Amino acid sequence: LISDHDCLPFENYSKFSKYPKNCKDVAIVAIEAASKIPSIKKVFINSYAPLGERGFRKLRLNDLSNPGSNKTQQEMFVDGYSKLVSSLIEVGKEVIFVLDVPKLEHEPKYCVERPFKGVPKNCSFDRENILEKQNIYREKVREIHEKNPKLKIFDSLDVFCDENKCQMRENDKIYYFDKHHLSLSGSKKLLGELLNF
Repeated sequence: LISDHDCLPFENYSKFSKYPKNCKDVAIVAIEAASKIPSIKKVFINSYAPLGERGFRKLRLNDLSNPGSNKTQQEMFVDGYSKLVSSLIEVGKEVIFVLDVPKLEHEPKYCVERPFKGVPKNCSFDRENILEKQNIYREKVREIHEKNPKLKIFDSLDVFCDENKCQMRENDKIYYFDKHHLSLSGSKKLLGELLNF
């Protein structure tokens, strides 16, 4: 498990912020580990889904190889992940891109029955609405796949959604910790599906 908070694993792009970080080291270490450890057969890549145009603008990536370039945040997202995937495939790994989990419309606590709190909110959400919000993100992942045809895509919506609805909970198991992070139950459910992929 190689990651860093608020870091995209790109060799050529860094987080542009008041406190710059060497996020490129995440990519470098991941590729190095994959190349040196034969027991690693599969590499799973998971990325937060920027929602819509505004979400991508918030990425604030800086092009290290070409400072002041006119590349958009979306272009750097595609290019950064394409290079990471390509490098991992080159060292003989099976690479799976895990599409981000659905983002909820309200906190999961409002789905739990509590004394004096009234009727809990609906615990399911329209799959079509989530797909619409993730549309640009999914389009960019498709572009990454086009550049790397050997890349496999795992859609987490299929874990938490049927054809029409996405579920926040099942009986006493609540799958989310907050609107976007999975709980232990949700993580176990996702992991079980990933292990069988």
